[in-house]
Amino acid sequence: MSSVHGFREFVSERLNSAAEEIFRVFEQTFVEYEKEIVRQRRLLDIVWKPEVKLHRTELPLQPCISIHPLWTFLHFVMV
Repeated sequence: MSSVHGFREFVSERLNSAAEEIFRVFEQTFVEYEKEIVRQRRLLDIVWKPEVKLHRTELPLQPCISIHPLWTFLHFVMV
């Protein structure tokens, strides 16, 4: 009878050890999946809610359009 009892303890220990290993791997996998979900949510936020940053630029002090010399000549001739 003690051999059956010893075998039962051996099987019980092995099953407990296997169950602990299964739960450990499950927990690691679950943590990795949670990290991936958080990463994908961030990507979705970037796509669905883009952040627009406006940069102010200073206008030049001098006019951008240069006056053609012929136009200046005609202006003085007509005055």
